[in-house]
Formats: sequence, C-alpha cells, structure tokens
Amino acid sequence: MAINNIPKALSLISELQQNLELRLGSSFYYAMSQDQNGAILVVSQSATPVAGQQNIAIRCEGVPTQFSDSLGNPQSLYSPMRFQVIEESSTISGVSLLTLLNRVQIDIELARAGVLQERYLNANGTPPTASQFDPNSNVDGSTLIILLPNDVSWPLSGQ
Repeated sequence: MAINNIPKALSLISELQQNLELRLGSSFYYAMSQDQNGAILVVSQSATPVAGQQNIAIRCEGVPTQFSDSLGNPQSLYSPMRFQVIEESSTISGVSLLTLLNRVQIDIELARAGVLQERYLNANGTPPTASQFDPNSNVDGSTLIILLPNDVSWPLSGQ
C-alpha cells in the first residue's frame, strides 16, 4: 500500500531544518528538496557535501498503514512517518564522522518528531547525498545499522 504524504513530510522536514539551524548554527549548510516519496534535508559543512566532513542526509516519508480514511483510501493525515538518516562512517567501522556534540543535537530533534527512524552508514569517503534515496523507499549504497521505533508517547495511529 503506497503512502503519498508529501505535505506532512515537507512540514516535518521544514520544522527539523529550523530547529537544526538554531542548534547547529551557521557553520552548516542546509539543502531541502523532495522526491516522489517525501522530503529530504541534507545538512553539511560545505555547500556541496564533501567526504570526510560532518554531513547527514535525512528523508521523511510516510509508511504503509493498516488504517483507512472514510473513503477507504490509505489514511494520510495520521499515517505513520519515518526518517531515513544517512551518515558517513569514520575510519573506525560503525562510527559516524559527526562529532558527539553535533550528533546529539541532531538526535534530539529527530527524537522529538516521534517517528520511526532508519539509521544508515556510508563507507568512509562516501558523503551522504539526496540521490541515495531511491523511488522504492530504499537507501542505495548504505548499510542499515539501526531501526528505532517511534516514541511510544506518539502512537503510530495518531501521528
């Protein structure tokens, strides 16, 4: 069951960008875009993400739900959402290039959204980019390292 909830994804990503701009400040660049599945935010230390820098790419999209609206269509307003998050690995396998301080700042804002999270790591030397998010809701060229459930105070049917 396909979920096309672009307005909700854009709203969540826009709010995330505003909050990250306050937390991380002007030392980062923010690029927002969208694809057929949702909204994408790339946060990087330079205008174009460069390997070895602190970069992160985040796509927000709806996920299939068993709930229907009054017309029998997949529910969109309250459909569950997810963040697909890509970071670059450091030379230590499984460890992100993001500093602990910046990672915590980002993680706080991601957690506040109360949505599912898929966290991915690219190989060292491969910066995360928006082009890694494919039309089938997959992340190309990256390894899923953790799947975080939504915040239990925000049940899936009520997001």
